Formats: sequence, structure tokens, C-alpha cells
Amino acid sequence: GFLRSLYFKKIAGKHKFEKYLDAGCGSGEYAFYLAEMDSEVSITAVDINETAIELNKVIQEKMKIKNIKFVQKDLAHITDMQTYDFIYSICVVLYMTAEEQREIFANFHNALKSKGLLFLYLTLKDWEKMRLINPKYYLKMYEGTKEHISGYLYTKEELQKVLREVGFEVIQ
Repeated sequence: GFLRSLYFKKIAGKHKFEKYLDAGCGSGEYAFYLAEMDSEVSITAVDINETAIELNKVIQEKMKIKNIKFVQKDLAHITDMQTYDFIYSICVVLYMTAEEQREIFANFHNALKSKGLLFLYLTLKDWEKMRLINPKYYLKMYEGTKEHISGYLYTKEELQKVLREVGFEVIQ
């Protein structure tokens, strides 16, 4: 999670956005980070888990943060059109089938403004090849990880192809 967080902060800090969609907010840590960084932005944070949404609302109230709207919603039911400057989804769609992912990617495309940016972080099919530490330690540490991922995993090329097919221009 540490490297993922650094990369997110780098991307989010590089651009000035007004409206964000946290697609699959979970504990809300990214939404809270953005809200504290700039009280003028508007963040909609959605998650299918009602308990997570309710807990985030309690935390939000205690922190006195006004610029996040937490919503319990399935990503397949996002119907916003050209609403957001920045949509981010971190380790969420990897629990869905390829068909569900494609539908959600299309929803993201529709929900983004024309110059909007999608930040998608997920596990790729060939994730074992992307490592920073000695393989003998890495493979032991992540033994069994793939079995816990129930959705479809793409190669980088497959993911780029699907994103292009639903209308995205892939920049990285």
C-alpha cells in the first residue's frame, strides 16, 4: 500500500481538479487525504459496503470535513454524465468478472468530463514479474494471493485495449 499511496499522491498533486469520484472508497483514506489537502474540492466517495459508508460518515463528522459526500452504491450503477475531473479506483475491480469490469470502465468514461483523468490501480495478470525485492522472498510473502482475487486479471496490454474500447485514451 505504501508505494500505491505515493503514486496516488504524485498524480493527485500534479493536477488541480475540482470534482473527484472515489470509486470503491472502502475506509475512505484517499477521500480524506484529498479533502484535507484542499477544502475547496468536491469528493463523492462510493462503496457497495453500507457499513464502510456509515463508518466513514462518523469519521467525517468527527473530523469536521464538509467536502466529501459518502454514498452507498454499486459501481455498476454509476450513471453520472461528464461530472468528474478525476476518478480513482484502487484495488476494487479485481474482484469482478471481465464483463462487470468493462461495464464499470464504461460508466467511469461516461462520468468523466472530457479532459478528466482516470486513476486505476489494480493487480495485473503478470503481477509476479513486477517486484522490487528478491524473488525468493517476494514469492513466499505473496503465496496464495492470487487465490484471494476472485475477479478477472488483465495483462497490461489487455487492460489498455479494453479501456480504449470503452472510449479512454491511455496515457500511462
